[in-house]
Amino acid sequence: MDRISPTNDLAFKKVLASVEHIEILQGFITDFYEIEITDLAINNPYSIADYKEILNGVELVQLRQTIKDISASFRLAADETADLGDFISELQLQKSRYFDERALFYPFDRFCKNYNLAENMEKTATGKTNKYSSLRPIYALNIMGYTHFDDSYTDNALHIFEFYDIKRQRRYKRDLIKIAFFELTKTAGLTVNQRHWLDYFNSGVISADAPNYIKKASRLIELVNLAEEEKMIVAALEKAEAIRIAEIDQGRFEGRLEGLLEGRVEGRVEGRLETALSLLHDGFPIEMVKKHTKLSESEILALQTNLLKIH
Repeated sequence: MDRISPTNDLAFKKVLASVEHIEILQGFITDFYEIEITDLAINNPYSIADYKEILNGVELVQLRQTIKDISASFRLAADETADLGDFISELQLQKSRYFDERALFYPFDRFCKNYNLAENMEKTATGKTNKYSSLRPIYALNIMGYTHFDDSYTDNALHIFEFYDIKRQRRYKRDLIKIAFFELTKTAGLTVNQRHWLDYFNSGVISADAPNYIKKASRLIELVNLAEEEKMIVAALEKAEAIRIAEIDQGRFEGRLEGLLEGRVEGRVEGRLETALSLLHDGFPIEMVKKHTKLSESEILALQTNLLKIH
């Protein structure tokens, strides 16, 4: 293997949240939302120091709780009415409960947190401001390592949801919140560059006709281009992820096994009760019923009493 997995937490942040490689994130946003942006700023830039703090003696649990997310702000180059925007992206490799709720919470939470920020507000000629002018469009992109939409109407790999009047088939007048899901398990409905990103996230290997910024992303995750401390952190992250997946699988296995055993026990108990009733009905003595069903004498007497009530 000559490169680390593009979906490793460190790789995800190194490629899309490095200030010195910001053109990769700019191309990434443009390729999925087809918007022209300028003045891009990363809000949570990649820093090896953050990972080193986790690695140096802190519990492995913290490594397993690292959030694969990207946060950035930008200016919409061709939109004078809403010239600022925020972008957030999260990598979700495994199914988890309430992910749909989380996928909605973070964009709306980010939208609301911009409220009343002085640096975002518009000012009139007299210096007055409006708190709502601080709110700006949010573009959210969830990268899914599994099939999230599994019905026949959602074969496309990319889905972008926004406010829409279904009855009148009209979009909301402004793009205030867009939430996208990019499924790495599908290939249909993608643009050329989106397909290059699909190849990148699935293998790290891309074709020769890919844009330079995606080629650069592929080079950044090659082992020869990683510092030794980055390689150590990658290994620790992969170990933490493997443990987490193993625990999930073990929990699922134990749950299935417990259910299977419970079913078999319940089946055996029900079978013994039916056998005991049949023997009692045919007049067999209690000792013989007890021997063949392994039920206690009190259980058999209770069955006998119920049988007498029925008749």
